[in-house]
Amino acid sequence: MIENNAYMELNSHLPGFVGFNCALGDLITAMRETSVRGFGWSVGLVMDVDDYKPKPFDGGIEAIIKTDESLDNWSLNLNSELFILQTLFEDRRDSSSIFIDTRLVRVFEALARTAALYLYLGAENTQNVKISLKHGGILNRKLSIASKSRYMPPHPDRICSVNEFNREIEKPLSYFLDINNLKEEVFQYCFDMFQVFDTYELNKDMALNMMDQHKVKRGVDEMFRILNLHLRR
Repeated sequence: MIENNAYMELNSHLPGFVGFNCALGDLITAMRETSVRGFGWSVGLVMDVDDYKPKPFDGGIEAIIKTDESLDNWSLNLNSELFILQTLFEDRRDSSSIFIDTRLVRVFEALARTAALYLYLGAENTQNVKISLKHGGILNRKLSIASKSRYMPPHPDRICSVNEFNREIEKPLSYFLDINNLKEEVFQYCFDMFQVFDTYELNKDMALNMMDQHKVKRGVDEMFRILNLHLRR
């Protein structure tokens, strides 16, 4: 981890799943094909540069992409375990803040790419997906907005009173493949997380608008469309 950086961490698996019947290279292909375009480096980025490209280990693959200002680390196992760790975009702009709009679209992207990944690898729609999502390094950060030209930041400053926030979700894969369900889960996660910023209450209409208007939403729509075409072949 880069010193003093905040981070988002996702852990997921398919409870009771016996494992994917594929080669390790297929895991890399699945990660590449289910990435979401719309916000710089995607969550779970696949790069082909030697220092950063995914490396195999016994039963899975891992990628570590570290620069002077960011870290992206992910791994995927044949037994369905997915791990994603990503330092926050906010630290490149204002390391004292957490951006409401950025967190909404990043969580939305993370959940969408996780569901798409499992579907791509052959999991059934009825299979449960268990996801643990955490934000860490957020103590004493204040809530703000990345797109201040469109939205008003919270006022007065709302300061975070905990260093970590974590939630678990377990629902059928089909649930996560519905855009409206995804947006509801993202809103609830972020509403609960922002409560620890001096009891800030996230407005639902504003939150849904932030997701709908962002390029990530269009990226998710396109990724789901391409995935459905792939599965019909």
